[in-house]
Amino acid sequence: MPNSTRASAAYPDRLVEYLFASMMIGWGLWLIAPWWQTFGNPTYAALAALATERQWGIFSVCVGVVRVGALVVNGHWCRTPLLRFMCSWFGVVWWLVLIWLFFQNPSPNPPAGFVFYPIFIVFELVSCARSMADAFRANAFRPLRLPRLLQLSRAGSHE
Repeated sequence: MPNSTRASAAYPDRLVEYLFASMMIGWGLWLIAPWWQTFGNPTYAALAALATERQWGIFSVCVGVVRVGALVVNGHWCRTPLLRFMCSWFGVVWWLVLIWLFFQNPSPNPPAGFVFYPIFIVFELVSCARSMADAFRANAFRPLRLPRLLQLSRAGSHE
């Protein structure tokens, strides 16, 4: 497990996680931008039926920012690999949902980038495995302890 004196960006095995986080942020910003009308394309009809373009965009940006945050603080707290795992697992679900929604499309042809979504799922699963390995190395599954400050105040209350 990396120590807290080295930046997590120095670990190339997390570059894929940074890539997916930036893809979610970029896709979200694209949808939030007022000059694009992405959901005007019939390919996005199923997505538009669930939420507005702006809502999808805000949600996507939020997920991407949480992923970046988990990667930046990784190694500074033993539980951050678990947060990375949850973000990567959410990425698996994200791509599966997009695949399913695009299959709901009334148009006979999926979007050109559709072929990449199964590849994204594979790499998200690899990221899940790597973050779980980091979690085991960091003892992230041990029981939670109270912060020292609270432990001292509890110890003092028994006297």
